Amino acid sequence: MNNAVADRHEQAFAATAGSARLARVFVRDSLRSHGVGASIIGDFQLVVSELTANAIEHGNGSDVVVLVDLADPAWWAISVGGGVDGSVKHLLDPELWTVASSHLGSGRGLGIVRHLMDRVDVSLDEGCLRIRCLLRRRSFAE
Repeated sequence: MNNAVADRHEQAFAATAGSARLARVFVRDSLRSHGVGASIIGDFQLVVSELTANAIEHGNGSDVVVLVDLADPAWWAISVGGGVDGSVKHLLDPELWTVASSHLGSGRGLGIVRHLMDRVDVSLDEGCLRIRCLLRRRSFAE
């Protein structure tokens, strides 16, 4: 058996409102099956919920693809990808993602994603935006 394949779980979700919940369940179940703790699962569920909702709201209606990748012994990783039609320049540099003021009705999610994760990579290829979020696996001695 190829462990790298067993450590990667991918699922596509329709670009509909209920898919954010389905993506959270998928991420929870994928991480739980590998013995990942509740705190880390909670963080990744929040991240996938925000990224899936953004992909649905700002995407072109194509499926949203979520990948849970646990093959790297140093990192836990998830990615969310989907098709885009318009400008996404504001998303390409995660270092610029900030948490908006609580007085604003929206704009906090990507900043929260950035703060929860150790690394965020963004790629845009042929109309598909993919955001990959990584959290370093820490030993109990740290």
